[in-house]
Formats: sequence, C-alpha cells, structure tokens
Amino acid sequence: MTDIRFCDGGAELLDAIEPLWRALSEHHATINPDFATLFRQRPFIVRKRAILDKRPAALLVRLALADDTPVGYCVAALGPDGAGEIDSIFIAAAHRSQGIGESLLRHALDWLDARGATGVSVAVVPGNNRALAWYGRFGFAPRLTTLTRLADRAEP
Repeated sequence: MTDIRFCDGGAELLDAIEPLWRALSEHHATINPDFATLFRQRPFIVRKRAILDKRPAALLVRLALADDTPVGYCVAALGPDGAGEIDSIFIAAAHRSQGIGESLLRHALDWLDARGATGVSVAVVPGNNRALAWYGRFGFAPRLTTLTRLADRAEP
C-alpha cells in the first residue's frame, strides 16, 4: 500500500484535480447512460467556472497524493448563505478501499462544521447506488430528486 499524504488549499488547487475529474465524469457516464454525452463532453474549464461562479464564502480543495501524484480529491464549499456542499469527491480506482474517501469526506465535513455550515448537501448521479449507501454512512439521506427533460425522448 502506497503512503498517502494530503494537501489542502482553495481555488489554486482546482487545476490539479482535472485528470481525476475526467475519470469521475467517465464513471458517471457509465453509471448513467442517459447523460453520457454530457458527462464526456463537458470541458473541465466549464466545471471549474461553475464552482467559482457560485462565489463561495470559503472553498476547500483537499488532494490525496501518492508520490506527489493526485489519486483522490474532495471539493467542499461554504455558500454565502451558510449552506455547505460537498461539490465533488473522487478516488482513483487503484486507490479505493483504503479509507482515502472516508478521510477526505470527514475532513471536509469537519471543515464545513468549523465554519458554521447550516447544513451540508451532496449531489449524486442517478443510478450510483454505491455512492448513496456510502454517503448514508455519514448521515446523508435523499431529500429531493431533480429530473431533466431529455429532448430526444419527449413525446411529440
């Protein structure tokens, strides 16, 4: 097992997550084929801009590094209204089941709590039942399901 070290920062670390974010997008495309094209074609710069455009009051980017190579990350944000969000989390397949994800998430939750988050939410791609169960271990439960209309499937 490779030694893992963690590195914390803010927006300046977002570019470091790009390769892992692309792997996450591919994972989402596999889990939810309805939106595979969207997941695969969305450029990272668009995703990065979406995070920054929320104008969070505070932003945490925590990297998990093996030999100085990012193998996992968590992005957490505290909104101007005090709402906390786990914006994105991913661990490279070769480094899963080593407690890295749990460490990343627990750190992010502690970070949000220390900043007075009024609640914490996380979005999960439909069909990602493993993620739902995993987040459930940390006290998360489904609250709302948002549907997106697929134009190619709409009845005339």
